[in-house]
Amino acid sequence: VERSILFIGKSLILSSVIEIILVTKGLIETPIITSAQLSYNKPLIFGTFGNPNSVAVFLSACFPFFLFFIRQTHSKFWKTVTGITGLWVFIVIMLTKSRASWIALCVGVAVFYFPGIVRFIKAIRRKTLLMLAVILSIVFCFTMIQLINMNQESVKGRILVWQVAYDMIKNSPIIGIGYGNFAVQYLDYQGNFLTQAENHFYLNNAGDLKQAHNEYIEVFAETGLIG
Repeated sequence: VERSILFIGKSLILSSVIEIILVTKGLIETPIITSAQLSYNKPLIFGTFGNPNSVAVFLSACFPFFLFFIRQTHSKFWKTVTGITGLWVFIVIMLTKSRASWIALCVGVAVFYFPGIVRFIKAIRRKTLLMLAVILSIVFCFTMIQLINMNQESVKGRILVWQVAYDMIKNSPIIGIGYGNFAVQYLDYQGNFLTQAENHFYLNNAGDLKQAHNEYIEVFAETGLIG
């Protein structure tokens, strides 16, 4: 089993290395990085996926394998190379400005170190554990609030597109609206959604979107339960 995990890990590491090489090439070829691009609503990374969120999801899934490979290999050279590459993967994930992937990355790292965390918890006293739990809960809540407040308009935009996608799903829940038709029919569904008075709150977030910013929702809307 361990050999299989190691093989899969090496394959994912190689794929992520190819991806960040292409991402780095794109960054180098960008003549000027403006202050607008450095703002929270202007991601710098697109990669081969054409979508910063997809890049971030892929690299976040690969990142724990870098940790696994560093722990398993006995070569100092490969530990160093993997560590440096993993650091660059981490930086690229940050540059995608994908908040969901940041959270997923933290969860993935926590799962990877879960046995060690359990041993640590068993080794400390109850009062210390309670205090630590309270501190971590406060930090988690504060972080979530900060992530949401980074770009509230972006959050509103996501809610709008998901509600429009929900209307697509309600309209054709079994077979969907047709593969690849999300971008084609989005404006029509969005227009119908925004004509309702209670939805005027989202008027400033309307746009000609090509993606649902959620692969599961988009696939469900296009292919229905059958898909």
